[in-house]
Amino acid sequence: MKKWLAFLSVGCALQMLPLHCSKSADMQKEEAVEASKEIDNLVISKALGHLISKNLANLGPDFNIDCVIEGLKDAMSGKVAPLSEEQTVEAIHKIQEKSFQKLAGDNLKEAQEFLDFNGKKENVISLEAGKIQYVTLQTGNGPAVESSSNPLIKYQGKFLSGQVFGESESETISLTDTFPGFSKALVGMKEGEKRTIYIHPDLGYGTSGMLPPNSLLTFEVEIMKSHVPEEKNETVQGIADTELLELKDVKEATK
Repeated sequence: MKKWLAFLSVGCALQMLPLHCSKSADMQKEEAVEASKEIDNLVISKALGHLISKNLANLGPDFNIDCVIEGLKDAMSGKVAPLSEEQTVEAIHKIQEKSFQKLAGDNLKEAQEFLDFNGKKENVISLEAGKIQYVTLQTGNGPAVESSSNPLIKYQGKFLSGQVFGESESETISLTDTFPGFSKALVGMKEGEKRTIYIHPDLGYGTSGMLPPNSLLTFEVEIMKSHVPEEKNETVQGIADTELLELKDVKEATK
């Protein structure tokens, strides 16, 4: 549809040219339009290649790009594919599983080596046979977090590489609903306390979830309030929703 709209736009532009233009000028204009269309097509084609490459990277890192290009050319010329669609999908699944298992093994080894080294430092406290470690950055003096608490926290989560995968300036969580390593690491923290926490994959997300398999997780956590009752959570949410509605009304009125 867009192709025909583009063609229609070019046609309209040509119809609007002054009648007194010479033939050579018209031809030059048409050639410029055609050249512009050709350049656009080349740019789009190149961009399509980037999209294909991105999707290939999501499928797995073991594909040969030269063979992929050759397959594209063969398909365009009508040649028969070396595998059926079912066989291709099955083969891709096997490649993905192999890559996943390798990444999981490499990450697990890296996590264990880091914790073995980190646990020997003087300021590091170890829990759960060293699978949870933390460093106190700032002491607190308020009530302590309990295993059944819903603490209000400020946090930033990172991979071992330092890449941030999640953060919040203010979030209430239920320790009974979060993953074991995180809940165990927060128990005993007092209001105002800050910790850097290191969690082994066995007490993190392991090979499940959306994160890279067997990732060691690092969190910088501050306890803003040791416990927020569920009733208060609902009240606070209700107030927040009301404020948002009022803000929306103000914006609508000022349009």
